[in-house]
Amino acid sequence: MRISGGPRWRKTLALARGICKAGRVGLVLLCTVLIGCASPPYRAFEVSAQERGLTAGQLEAGAFSLRTFVRADEGAPSRRLHTYLDGDGRPFVTPRRVAQDPTPAEPLVLDLLQADPEPALYLGRPCYHGLQSGCDPRDWTVARYGTRVVDALAVAVARIAAERQVRELVLIGYSGGGVL
Repeated sequence: MRISGGPRWRKTLALARGICKAGRVGLVLLCTVLIGCASPPYRAFEVSAQERGLTAGQLEAGAFSLRTFVRADEGAPSRRLHTYLDGDGRPFVTPRRVAQDPTPAEPLVLDLLQADPEPALYLGRPCYHGLQSGCDPRDWTVARYGTRVVDALAVAVARIAAERQVRELVLIGYSGGGVL
């Protein structure tokens, strides 16, 4: 076989040949390593939230469970609450293949929440963050702005406002979160 390219390609090919010669044990080991590196986006999102000092919670709203994050240092109750809604994330892997986990890979909304001087809360969207009980893939693809999703978010926002005795609720969203 003729190899075009520099020494990097030769090393890559040599590694691939070595793995093939190692047989099934090498292949199983390689697959195990690759699978370990491919954790779902919601795990990375939660690690990012933890690194920012945010505390995770879960809220039941209709047929859905929603993830919440708040600053751990949040002080006394306030009459105003900024509630952040995330973008669409990644509902599709390809134009015709639905993602198993639509959670955004980039936690931009967590940066916004962390920088906000007001009391603030992140409200996850239905079927995101690994909470897919009661979900149908349509809930994060073609019906992501549909009645089921909007109703669940409305129930969650009303519950949060009542529990925190909030009089002024400010909803902040971008992309799909802005639509919702």
